Amino acid sequence: MKMRMKPAAAEMLVWSYPDPVHLPICSGCFCHIPKNEIPMVIWSITGKHAQLCDYCAKEAFEVVTT
Repeated sequence: MKMRMKPAAAEMLVWSYPDPVHLPICSGCFCHIPKNEIPMVIWSITGKHAQLCDYCAKEAFEVVTT
């Protein structure tokens, strides 16, 4: 079983460059990520990153069984 990002979700993300200080802002919906929530952080091959709140992470990925 694999997970992949839905194409529409990939297009909506705002990617950030590597930075030692990560602001608690979702790269999908731009909402504040609470301290009690651990964001999903993904990295591009070029070193950019995006972090997603629980809701956006759930909506952005799908399970692929092939």
